[in-house]
Amino acid sequence: VRLSDFSMVFDYSTKTSVLFELVGLECVTREIIDKFLAEKVDINAEHDRDTLLRLITYQLTKVGRETDFSPISRKYAVDPEKQDQLIDTALYLIQKKADINSISHKTGFLSLLFSIIPIEQNPYIYKKLLSDKEVISQLDLQEVDPWGRSLAHLFCKDIGKFLSSSTDHKANKLEICTILTTIITSKNFNHNSQDKVSNTPWHYSALSITTDYINTE
Repeated sequence: VRLSDFSMVFDYSTKTSVLFELVGLECVTREIIDKFLAEKVDINAEHDRDTLLRLITYQLTKVGRETDFSPISRKYAVDPEKQDQLIDTALYLIQKKADINSISHKTGFLSLLFSIIPIEQNPYIYKKLLSDKEVISQLDLQEVDPWGRSLAHLFCKDIGKFLSSSTDHKANKLEICTILTTIITSKNFNHNSQDKVSNTPWHYSALSITTDYINTE
C-alpha cells in the first residue's frame, strides 16, 4: 500500500502502529515521517508503552563508532552511518515537536539515552544532540533516569570520558564547558539535586575530573 493511500485504507490506530513498526525496523525517513504527520498521526503517541523517541533510544544502544581510546564493545555493531541515521531521525522528530520529556519525569529521551548507551559513545552523541536548538529549548532537568540522575548528573559523570574521547584535549574541554553551560541554564536545574544515593551533579564531576582536565588550558 502506498503512503498516499493511507487516508483511504487505514484508520488512525493502524497508521500509528505502522509508523512505530517502521521506526522499529529502522527504515523510516524524513519523507515518511512527513507523510504520517500529514495524516494527523500524533508524534508523541504511545504504542505498547513506548514512544517513537524511546524506540530510537533502544536502537542507539545497538550501534556505535570507533573512538580514539575506547574500543567498541563486541555486543554493539560498529556502524557510524546507522548511528548518524538514528540520531538524524530523532532530531527530525524533535524538530517536529516530539517531546523529549515525559509526564512522569522518569522516561525522558535524554536521561534514558545517556543512562543506557555505552559510555564511549556518549561524547559524540552529547555533541550532536545538545547543539540542536529545539533540544535545548525543551531541556528540563526534572527528567531523571531510573537511578534518579538528571542530565546534569549524567554529563558530570562522563566528563573524564569526554575529555579523553580524542587527542585534542583543548577542543574537548571547550565542548565540555559549552555543554555544561547549556545544561545548567536549562529549565529546573538545581545545583543541589540528589540522585537515589544522595549524590549531586558536583559529586560526579569531582570523581570524573582528572589531572589531565585540570592541566588542559
